[in-house]
Amino acid sequence: MKSIEERFLTKINKETPTGCWLWTGAPAPDGYGHLHIGDKNTPAHRVSYQLLVGPIPAGMQIDHICHNHACVNPKHLRLATPAENMRNSKTPKNNTSGFKGVSWNARRKKWRAGIKADSKSINLGDFSTPEAAHAAYCEAADRLHGEFSNHGTTPATIFQPIAAAS
Repeated sequence: MKSIEERFLTKINKETPTGCWLWTGAPAPDGYGHLHIGDKNTPAHRVSYQLLVGPIPAGMQIDHICHNHACVNPKHLRLATPAENMRNSKTPKNNTSGFKGVSWNARRKKWRAGIKADSKSINLGDFSTPEAAHAAYCEAADRLHGEFSNHGTTPATIFQPIAAAS
């Protein structure tokens, strides 16, 4: 009988241009891979972290820095509180401005920037353009969320493909 580590390693593809290790087993509807261990399905990214990094403390989550739910590369995973994990979220699919933290204020006919920190909503002001509102959001996110700051996109600069030597 194969060990958990052997079973895990046979279900990943490490050959990707982004450095993501993609789970090749059947994904759950939410896009996360799962590995059947004992009598339960365990998220593959949690298995990866526990096998290759160490234990996951109670109450902690595993955050995908790369935003790829199928990724199990331990270099793309980090411990996070539930609040930190939410801070690193992408722009919601129902966002109508195209910018994270920006919405239209119909009463004032301006773009409003807002952010949540420590369970509190903070109004960052009203702006003439969505780009200006987003710039205010980005500054606040960097200041308030630190390493978990996300401007609404995958942090592509961290995971650029390595250029082939010429």
